[in-house]
Amino acid sequence: MPRTSPTGLNRSRVEPLHVAGIDAWSSLCSTAYVPLATVAAPDFRGSMHETRVGDASVSQVGSTAATIQRGRPRVRTDPREALILSIFLTGGGTVLQGTRPVGVTAGTGYLLESDRPYSVRFDQPYDMLALRLPTEHTGLDHRALADLTGRPIGPAVPELGVLRGHLAQLVDAPPADDAVATEHAVLAELLGALAHRLRHPERPLARLSNDALVVHAQWYLLRHHADASFGVDDVARAYGVSRRHLEIVFTRRGAGPGAHLRTLRLRRASQLLAADRDLTVAAAARQAGFGEVNTFIRAFRRQWETTPDDWRRSRPDVVVPLRPPADRLLTDLSRLTWTRAS
Repeated sequence: MPRTSPTGLNRSRVEPLHVAGIDAWSSLCSTAYVPLATVAAPDFRGSMHETRVGDASVSQVGSTAATIQRGRPRVRTDPREALILSIFLTGGGTVLQGTRPVGVTAGTGYLLESDRPYSVRFDQPYDMLALRLPTEHTGLDHRALADLTGRPIGPAVPELGVLRGHLAQLVDAPPADDAVATEHAVLAELLGALAHRLRHPERPLARLSNDALVVHAQWYLLRHHADASFGVDDVARAYGVSRRHLEIVFTRRGAGPGAHLRTLRLRRASQLLAADRDLTVAAAARQAGFGEVNTFIRAFRRQWETTPDDWRRSRPDVVVPLRPPADRLLTDLSRLTWTRAS
């Protein structure tokens, strides 16, 4: 969707589905994930955005306190072989698949195998991103799946961060029909790279196709863009490819890596200026990774045909906090998707 300001934060979006009551919620979750049961208080409510990517499902989901269960009878009568990745944005819970429950907090993820019984207890309102992918597309056998599921995946795991951002983008802006096959393949590959990291933490990054490389490299640019000494060559070295190769694969999916880095810095500086009216343009430019304030001003003028000062005076933005207001369940994903170069 078109952005309405240089911050990349403000834009309209489709309203999520809102439901009340456990029967409606169980039905909604069964469609997006796999058939399951919900146990909750009578005043239960939940919200969901869902994007279908072929036979995969990507969603943002949140509810009030509840317990979801997929018991052995349901697994036996309605088998669904899928791997489900969930990443908490806010809240947390207790996950049980296997022999012992584990606690999972905000920023942390976990994997579940749908053809084995599991339960997840949410003791408070929560908000998460989730991916459901048929097991046949994961490239993992049952032994590997059993080793990976039912345990927390910490926020320091790079591949979890890559998936967090990519899932948010797919929920925020579903792929065009002619891009579904590519995005499905990227999801499978990103999930495979996460599994590789969890199973073999001592080994190098899993080998990536060009499309998945771009998604990973965009995450790497986001992580380091505020460092003024950081550049495209650093990204190429991190992924063991030439700068020329990186430029080619980026350009096939949109803007080149240099332009993407400049966009990140422009948007970050704009967010800082919108959030703090007392912050100088020079300070915002420096914090966003621009070595010289005049470089930032020139880039801003080329992009939006105005100066940062004039834009801030005429179009003040409200920076949306990551945590939602008390009466809402889902956070604004623009905090996670402002890197999109649209």
